[in-house]
Amino acid sequence: MTKEQIENLERLGLPIVEFLRGFGNPYASVIITEDSIRCVTDVAGIPVKSKSDLN
Repeated sequence: MTKEQIENLERLGLPIVEFLRGFGNPYASVIITEDSIRCVTDVAGIPVKSKSDLN
């Protein structure tokens, strides 16, 4: 991505971030594709360490 594209993405994304902050659910995410916009919520998220992280 070019610097201009990144700046444009940031400009477009900031209102979505504000929406999420006002949504009241810290586990919500917005997924945007060329075909849809979805607001999804995680039920559980457990990070798993790889073997290299344990050493």
